[in-house]
Amino acid sequence: HILLSRNSWKKQRPLPLSGRLPTMNKAKAMLDALMGPNRDNAATDRRDEWKDAKVCKRFLIGFCPYDKSVLGGRRSMEVCSGIHNEMLREAFKDHEDGDPNGRFVRQCEEKLIKDLSEAISKKDAYAKEQLAIKGAELKIRRSGPNKEIGRMKREAMELKEKADALEDADATQKEQLLKQHELALKEYEDYVKEVEKKEEENAPKASSCKVCGTAYATDDEYKAHLERKMHVAYAAVHAKADELKAKEEEREKSAATETEEKKSDREKKSSRKKDGSADDDDKKVKGSKRSRSRSERKKGRDRSKSKGRRRSRSRSRSRRRDRDRGRRR
Repeated sequence: HILLSRNSWKKQRPLPLSGRLPTMNKAKAMLDALMGPNRDNAATDRRDEWKDAKVCKRFLIGFCPYDKSVLGGRRSMEVCSGIHNEMLREAFKDHEDGDPNGRFVRQCEEKLIKDLSEAISKKDAYAKEQLAIKGAELKIRRSGPNKEIGRMKREAMELKEKADALEDADATQKEQLLKQHELALKEYEDYVKEVEKKEEENAPKASSCKVCGTAYATDDEYKAHLERKMHVAYAAVHAKADELKAKEEEREKSAATETEEKKSDREKKSSRKKDGSADDDDKKVKGSKRSRSRSERKKGRDRSKSKGRRRSRSRSRSRRRDRDRGRRR
């Protein structure tokens, strides 16, 4: 009884920490996804927790190609280990970091473009592999049993066996049988080539979907795969890649237009400055001409004044002389 109690106690003992770690990590990841990575911090420390390395930046801006609902867990592609939290994304959108044209969003978009290109490259590699497999399957179907081919091959081989069975004494008959064997073998090979050519022309060709890379041979197979999750997921990947590409082109176009406008403004300012300096030079020239003309007029007036003074002095002298002469008489 004591031994049984001890054994039951051993069974009921809690697992060691090493055995509980995977479960604890899963629980922690679930809490991070639901409440954010900084859930235990004060509210003031959680204002920009989307910058945490654990948070998926692709999910923040609206699309993670490796989410479970998209490509994660399919075709050997791992599920994204980052935090996908809806409340955190809404808080991010309301923050200045969530500005669609802001620096942080552009950095996230650059990362997303790289990941989308990587996913599309994986699709291309998968399409190449699947196309080869599908082609091989179709070839096996085409080269199925053909009674006529089998009959011709058997007859050719029987002639060879008969010839080999004859002794050297029957050399003439042996030679005839070998010639008949070669002729039958050639007819067999020509017929096989003809059959393969006809089957190749009439058989369905293997193709691969440009969206998801799935290989197909008939219209029914193509239509059936359009509703599969992988095709829908890759359609979303291509749509997001096209959207980001168009957005980047629009930004580059706007930046080029802005640069051209700034260049035009600088040229206009430079031309105005040149025109202003030319006007200043013209004003200086006109001013110097006016000053010269003023000085020349002033000199002329001074000359006329000095001439007038000289004339008045000569008149006064002549008057004095006349008075002195009258007194002497």
